[in-house]
Amino acid sequence: MKKSHIGLMTLIVIAFITSCFLLSCQSPFQPGTIIPEAEISVGYYNDPYIVQDKQFRICILVDTPDATLGEYELSIAYDNSKLELVTSKGQSGVEAGSGGFVSSVDSATAGHLKVKGTSATGAGPGPGIEMIIIDLNAIATGGADINIVIDKFNSITGQPIEVQDSISKTFVIGTSVTFPVTGRVVE
Repeated sequence: MKKSHIGLMTLIVIAFITSCFLLSCQSPFQPGTIIPEAEISVGYYNDPYIVQDKQFRICILVDTPDATLGEYELSIAYDNSKLELVTSKGQSGVEAGSGGFVSSVDSATAGHLKVKGTSATGAGPGPGIEMIIIDLNAIATGGADINIVIDKFNSITGQPIEVQDSISKTFVIGTSVTFPVTGRVVE
């Protein structure tokens, strides 16, 4: 084989390998594909005044204006020196909200939850979907942080829904004496 043919064959092989590599690195979405977006927030389920030695509920709300949520995985870290799960409710203190779904809860590690949900019919689209309710007991006063990392958030068709990577919320736990009088009775 002539030297010019070897050089040409080498270039062809390099071009083929490069094109295979570039094809494998492409996004799974076609150009112009609109990726649906969502937003997750954490709120008080009932009374915003949290009192030591009392149970309270928080909810994880989802706004999905363009897609139906079909699958999610959340890693939830909470301050277990101030908060404990009420394991007698739901699955280890976690239950589906009025518009949500929960498939499994792993609470084996203190201060950490892994919550997964899968649904063929999904939730949404819509604003303020109550996905998850977490029942907690306030065991000490002070600020108690809850951090949520969104590991997976997909539509019912499996398409990823764009959402923030994580959210954090601090709940202040006090005694009944430390709160201003509002006309409400704190149990």
